[in-house]
Amino acid sequence: MKILIIEDESFLQELLSRKFAFEHFEPAIASNVEEARIVLQQGSMDAILLDIMLPGVDGLSFLKELRADPRWNKTPVIIISNLSQDDEIKKVREAGASDYIVKAQADPDEVVAKVRQCVATALT
Repeated sequence: MKILIIEDESFLQELLSRKFAFEHFEPAIASNVEEARIVLQQGSMDAILLDIMLPGVDGLSFLKELRADPRWNKTPVIIISNLSQDDEIKKVREAGASDYIVKAQADPDEVVAKVRQCVATALT
């Protein structure tokens, strides 16, 4: 299973990449939306883990872009962010996020479990 991790914090990139690889995923990493676009042009992904606060184009704008693109509109996109206010969560859900994880409260096992759940739901 392939996952694209779009995260600008290098420590979290490495932690999540290692965890997903350990769990038999094929992780790809992008530090910003431009890098993510390049990765997505190279092939399909089973899921996308997307931070909201990114340099350049923000994650919410990219989520809307993904949902408007027929190649990616069915791919589960799980938001991972420290923005935990209800209005922020509501915005990303309305934009088409499959789930929302608060970084400060999540451990890697929970992140993997949520991604697996979203992928399984998308396949049904």
